[in-house]
Amino acid sequence: MPASVVLDVVVIVLLIAAAVTGWRTGFLRSVFTAIGLVVGGIAAYLLLPVFATWTTSPGWRIAIVLGGGILLLVLGDVVGSMIGRLLSRGVRVIKLGPIDRAAGLVTSTVVVALVLTTVAGGIAGFGIPPVTQAIAGSATLSAIDRITPAPAKSFLAGVRASTVDDALPWVIDTIAPPATVPPIADLDTGSPALTAAGASVVRVSGNAYQCGQSLTGSGFVVSDDRVVTNAHVVAGVDEPVVEAPREQPRAASVVYFDAATDLAVLEVDGLDAAPLVLGDVPAVGSAAAVQGYPFGGPFVSLPATIAEISSIPKADAAGQREVYALSADINQGNSGGPLLGPDGAVLGVVFAKSAAIDDVGYALALSELRPVVAAAASLSDTVSSGACAA
Repeated sequence: MPASVVLDVVVIVLLIAAAVTGWRTGFLRSVFTAIGLVVGGIAAYLLLPVFATWTTSPGWRIAIVLGGGILLLVLGDVVGSMIGRLLSRGVRVIKLGPIDRAAGLVTSTVVVALVLTTVAGGIAGFGIPPVTQAIAGSATLSAIDRITPAPAKSFLAGVRASTVDDALPWVIDTIAPPATVPPIADLDTGSPALTAAGASVVRVSGNAYQCGQSLTGSGFVVSDDRVVTNAHVVAGVDEPVVEAPREQPRAASVVYFDAATDLAVLEVDGLDAAPLVLGDVPAVGSAAAVQGYPFGGPFVSLPATIAEISSIPKADAAGQREVYALSADINQGNSGGPLLGPDGAVLGVVFAKSAAIDDVGYALALSELRPVVAAAASLSDTVSSGACAA
């Protein structure tokens, strides 16, 4: 039986149990049990990345992540239920009967559903191929996720990212900021061209076990079964996981890795998303769009302005790389995503944000990207993904 089907069965059983418990205990006790579950679920979502750093063993890491999540949920449920039981004693004289029971059923079921999809989303973000694929293949979790408000998912993803050490290459404090920072462009990022381009922008995640890190970023399709991302997004990752919109997560292999320029190419068998085309060199002051998955959360398309074009040293200090300074709200997880023109053509690859100035980010220029894209289709041999930033 596929793992996703087993997961569906477990989720359905838990939802039925929640409904029965809510009916039996009534509204007030269900509310406090629900609060306990929510607290436990949020704690699991935020703390699992910390738990995952306790070991570099893949097997133990999976066990710690799953066991820690279950433990925090159970603790939240038990504590909330105890508080609800104590408080409900004082209101037993109020006989609401079926209304109270129905309210308890609805409250308990809805909260358990939301907690399950939140925790499952957090675990999927660790980029463990069989686990991520099972969660993505779950029909029940997918249905719940579709009705969960995107702002709520983005908020939780941002808070979760703040609990993890962010001293990674996506934060740049060694580049002089642009002399003038123009306002962020007033661009319709929901235009047909940019919406179509977004279908080829993917989320990339994976585990750098030797550093005890879970990495997440963005990428985009450049030819059949080939995705470009930043090298630091997959540094130290043996088997990245790629998630394209409306497609199942797929295990990928690294077939090109240049840490100095910060570019990598992934081979993803069976990817349906169409390749994006490269555009022309943008002018300073022109409008653009940044697409990706900030904080590993849902897809976001944001406006940007080309503030400056310059050259900076490569990561190994052996040579220069051309970059664009951007006025844009770039965050962790945008790394590896495309910088797009209003027509949906690729102008560059987002790789960093400024540590000194808010709403300033950086993208690798077309001159760095073109040769990599030209060679991408012919790359098939797996290469080393280097070392992660410990």
